[in-house]
Amino acid sequence: MSETVSVVHWGYSPEAIRAKKAWLQQDRKRRLIVVAPRLEFAPEPHSQLVYHWYDSPLAFEPIAQAVAETTVLQPTELIDVTQEPGFDLFSKALGQLARQAVLSLSDGADWGVQALRNAKHNLSVPFRRALDLAGAFDNMPALIVGAGPSLAHRLTSIEARQDQCLIFASGSALPLLKDTYHVSGWVDPQAVGKPAASSIATIAPRAKLARQKGDALPYLVAPDAHFQYFEPLLGVLDTGWTVGTFLMALAVHWGCNPIVFVGFDGCYEEGRKYAGSGGAMPAALVPTVDRFGKTVMTQSDWLMARDWIEALAKKHPDRMFIDVSGRGLRYEPLILDRSLTDLAWPGQDIRGALQRAVSRLPQQSAHDFWAHLRRSLQTTQQQLLPALQGELLDLDGDAGYEVVLKPLWQLWKGVFAREEGDLKIHELVFYDAVLREYLSALT
Repeated sequence: MSETVSVVHWGYSPEAIRAKKAWLQQDRKRRLIVVAPRLEFAPEPHSQLVYHWYDSPLAFEPIAQAVAETTVLQPTELIDVTQEPGFDLFSKALGQLARQAVLSLSDGADWGVQALRNAKHNLSVPFRRALDLAGAFDNMPALIVGAGPSLAHRLTSIEARQDQCLIFASGSALPLLKDTYHVSGWVDPQAVGKPAASSIATIAPRAKLARQKGDALPYLVAPDAHFQYFEPLLGVLDTGWTVGTFLMALAVHWGCNPIVFVGFDGCYEEGRKYAGSGGAMPAALVPTVDRFGKTVMTQSDWLMARDWIEALAKKHPDRMFIDVSGRGLRYEPLILDRSLTDLAWPGQDIRGALQRAVSRLPQQSAHDFWAHLRRSLQTTQQQLLPALQGELLDLDGDAGYEVVLKPLWQLWKGVFAREEGDLKIHELVFYDAVLREYLSALT
């Protein structure tokens, strides 16, 4: 309890609140957050007490979102004080949104400045848009290969299917697959070696695009969903939380069916994070239960990836989703659990079909895009100057604000709200610092 900074009470109990008063007084940064059915009276206010009232379960998720944003990166404890109905539903929503808040903040830890610099470098050569292949592979089977420990037991079966399905390989799976995949995505090319000569190399989205380093190559480029300013150039696609979910999103967007995935264990196995890897497990892992009822360790982004895959399957009832990992976390029943050895499809020229489809795409240039982004941010900076001198600021509709400042402030607002001083001043200083860094990166 000594390390906890925020406590969330499910239900309103004056006695429980009084019991926490001494704990609150020990540190002015501590907060007691009460989530309860709306009362007919207003309880006594307190500077360290935050109330969230609900009238129906429809309010659970918005309240959980608000709590997750204000407690991000803080040790937080949720207590069922009054056994009000809906605790399990709220607890699940808060857990998911808290993990999302932490991961999103981590992606934008430097305000996305390094992402901007690396993307500017990566897009300095002509490229093709990955989203322009929408529906190009209707009803072609897709096999998405993750690097989980179970992959080590599926390599032979994957190799036997390279002429039966479009194989997408992610991250640390690449060296194990040699040249049996068709589409690749990775975080750090130096960690996995060069992609096979016959593969189509794909920049991974979100933070993966930000961390991508090395030579600028003529990639197929997908949108970076974390940074909205890419949308006019690359389009819009929800790509999930990992390289594997990114490749799965592409497979669905390209029309593939069924969507088969392997190596998506979602947990460590005997200390191993990936197939063929060893070494000590890192700190800050999360305990969970695998498909066999065994307690295992996982990561927040893997839990988010599982939730995202289940949501994707619900969103696309016209597609069949099949998990052939055979180990690791269990998915909801709508995702079939099968063995890869039991799946086979008619042979076809997969590689030729992919190369023909890609060759028909027009090449794109980002030159005008970067110039336009810079002009937009300069205009925003000029509008911000009077506000720094005390004048009222209205940036609604401003391009630089809408695509850069507003999304970043949404990530960081909860952190600044915990600091001393006027939140509006924090916001203006934040905007000024971000604009300076972005304009420097675009020079």
